[in-house]
Order: sequence, then C-alpha cells, then structure tokens
Amino acid sequence: MYSISAISPFAESPVSVWQVKADLRIQHSDDDSLLRDYIAAATAYCAFPDGVTGKVLSTQDFVFKTRGADKDGYVYLPATPAQSITTVTYYDSDNASQSLDLADYEFFGNEDTAFIKGVWPALYDRFDAVTVTYKAGFVNPPENVSRAIRLIAAHWYEHRTEVVLGATPSTLPMAAQSLLSISRKGWAS
Repeated sequence: MYSISAISPFAESPVSVWQVKADLRIQHSDDDSLLRDYIAAATAYCAFPDGVTGKVLSTQDFVFKTRGADKDGYVYLPATPAQSITTVTYYDSDNASQSLDLADYEFFGNEDTAFIKGVWPALYDRFDAVTVTYKAGFVNPPENVSRAIRLIAAHWYEHRTEVVLGATPSTLPMAAQSLLSISRKGWAS
C-alpha cells in the first residue's frame, strides 16, 4: 500500500493550442480557452496516474509514501519516467524521522520502471515509513503521445456532444488509440 501525489503542476503542457489549431485549420482565437480545456482533458486521458500510457508526460515533482522496501531491498516508484531523487526520509524503529544518505543507495529509472535499491535501516511499522520526493516525467514527451493528444483534442472540438444525431455512433479515432498503445507502461511494442 502506498500514496503518491504531485507537488508541482506539469512544467509545460505536452501540446500547445497553436498545434491543435493548426491541425483543425483554425485561424481565430475565439475558442482558445475551449481548446486548452480539451488539451488538458486529452492529456489527463493519456497521462499518469489514470491515463492510458500510465506515464508522466511532462516534468513534475512527486511525493511517494510507502511502508518500506520489498524483501530484496527495492522501493519501486510508480510515477515514471523518473528523472532524479530529491530526498528520502524514513521513520526509524523508534518512530523518529531520519534522512537517508542517497550515496548509499542505487537509483534506477527509465520509461517503465523506477526504483531505489539498497540495504534499508529498521523501519517503524507505519503506512508512511518511507517518503521519497522525486522528479518524474518526460523532458520531451514521445511524438506519438503528443500526436495522440492532438488528435483527441481535435476530435472533441469537432464533436462537442456525446452523441451526434443522424450519424453512426463511433468511438475515439483508432489512430489515437494506436499511437497510445506504443507507449503504454509495461507493454511491449
């Protein structure tokens, strides 16, 4: 059991309004606010924690709390790709907060997996025995994910209601799903 929360917003949206406007061939600014909303919703659809890819699309800071390492000494970090560890604190066997010396631990992070490995001190038995503050997210999101966000935002702009009367019902464009499947966390392409 663990908890994770973002302590900073996206450093930058993975898609800009002007990119979506170019896709839609829009030359006015009347709907810029609406397009920003669609981009934010499409990004949430694609991004960590609940989105299709399961990955953080733009750099953010996170606080992760867990009971401790697994039996092999690994503390897995759920928000990926992890860039760096800022701090690690823990509650020792006397329930006193301590800081961990990161030089004694190995940090690994790629698009799908991130962890800290080492020999952990004795921990107090509590839900938040270990707290890791770290930076995660793509510096530049994969082009296929950015393109999928643009397709989804454009689709929602062009089809503003859930049901279009007189048309055959359809789901999100297959192109967007195909682009996102390439970058799903834990999936081999």
